Amino acid sequence: MKHLDTNIQQLLTARESHDPEVRKVSMWGLAAHPCEETFEALLDGVRDIDAEVREAASDALAEITTPEVLTVLKEAPRDTVTWTGVARTLAKMATPEAVAMLGEALHDSSSDVWTTASLALADVGGAAAPALEKALRHEAPSVRARAAMALGRARICEAIGALITATKDLDASVRMEAVVAMAALHDDRAVPALVEALNDPEECVRQSVPVALGEIASESAIA
Repeated sequence: MKHLDTNIQQLLTARESHDPEVRKVSMWGLAAHPCEETFEALLDGVRDIDAEVREAASDALAEITTPEVLTVLKEAPRDTVTWTGVARTLAKMATPEAVAMLGEALHDSSSDVWTTASLALADVGGAAAPALEKALRHEAPSVRARAAMALGRARICEAIGALITATKDLDASVRMEAVVAMAALHDDRAVPALVEALNDPEECVRQSVPVALGEIASESAIA
């Protein structure tokens, strides 16, 4: 049996306390001793019944700089509760590796997983642009649509060109999400593509355009 440092043993014991304040404080202590046992305890912390404990565990994991923590997060179960904590942690890290993991999660078959990943990428903001633009070129239409959705939520203006291109996608759901995303960007450069999308063969796309033009509310959109 592996011998653990006394401090780690005490922190693991505190992690099991009935007092949420004690559990919350233990999260930061565990983060100061990165090892397999503390990673497991912190991952358990993101599933805690107390919201402040979950947030503390997520914050603590995000502060750990060892490569092993990414492996732990990557291999974590993808049930709704665990993955919500993991995605939030990856968004706080916002490193290229963490963002890439969130981008890969857009491919997941579980709507809970990819929706949470999309929201987390939106929280990352501009740093998520490369991963999302890459996903916008994925072979699966569902992944492309999720990427467009996330670009809009993150309001990544530098992705306007990629979204304009996406209004020509072969899949209607991708075109619609691109239109909706451009509405969130409020960028005049989207107007010509949006006007052209008024003639899209699919009603769901056409119906999204007036709202997008209204959101942009530029002179060229109103004209």
